Amino acid sequence: MKRFIMATLALCVVMTIPMSAADNAVSVNLNGEAVTFTGQQPVIVENRTLIPLRGVFEKMGYSVEWEANTKTALLTSGDTSVSVSANSSQFIVNGQVKSLDVPAQILNGSMMLPLRAIGESAGANVTWNGATKTVEISTDTVNAEDIVSISDYFASYSDAIAPLSTVQELCNELQSVDGEISKEQLLGYKERLSNALITMDTVKSAVSSLSVPDSAAELHSIRLEAIDKLSELVNLLIDYCDGKISNDELTDKINTLSTEVTEITKENNRIFEELSSELTGK
Repeated sequence: MKRFIMATLALCVVMTIPMSAADNAVSVNLNGEAVTFTGQQPVIVENRTLIPLRGVFEKMGYSVEWEANTKTALLTSGDTSVSVSANSSQFIVNGQVKSLDVPAQILNGSMMLPLRAIGESAGANVTWNGATKTVEISTDTVNAEDIVSISDYFASYSDAIAPLSTVQELCNELQSVDGEISKEQLLGYKERLSNALITMDTVKSAVSSLSVPDSAAELHSIRLEAIDKLSELVNLLIDYCDGKISNDELTDKINTLSTEVTEITKENNRIFEELSSELTGK
């Protein structure tokens, strides 16, 4: 019988979110314009970027008042009112209490606030560029709720693709096959591959039905494409078991698929890194 050869295609489904621990200078841009701080500069504390409250909010058009007795900053702009107290793990936006993973704090006379809090309180889109250590704040596009919903999307996506573990196990087993196999073994593999294809269809349907935030739409599309590529691989292996394609044809087609998946993975990683920056609030 023919030698059974296959290569496993990797789907980028890891949900880990990298944190930057850099402690050197941080730059801040507001709607593409650099923000200059005359006193205390932005710093990173406990893997969270803290920004001088007055410099950023005043540039966004907020009026800032300081209550020395309670060490509380009051910020107002139009219908928005924000209250932030030093050393508190909470802040208040229009009467609604919100939590802080890093307490607001006073450094060298300046009230410092985590980036996520700036986004939630001002309705701004805040992202972190780890490569240049630059904070990008945009008030042109209000999508704070969308950013929060990204974490829910990641969790739902992880649940939807859970059945792929059985497909991956089969791929790993087939990858280890190296030698002559019997016709009965090929028929056995065909049955298992057919079941895997059914699993793939179920997963594709589950992923397609997910509620996707606007900011995750591109990532979602890329991951659906990756699932399609895995289905192509399974179909190729079924055709091989049926004798529809030769061993050499199978190898050539898998090599082509592998090249395509490499590009998909690169794009997945790029988009995911951008979303991760938003999700971590840095």
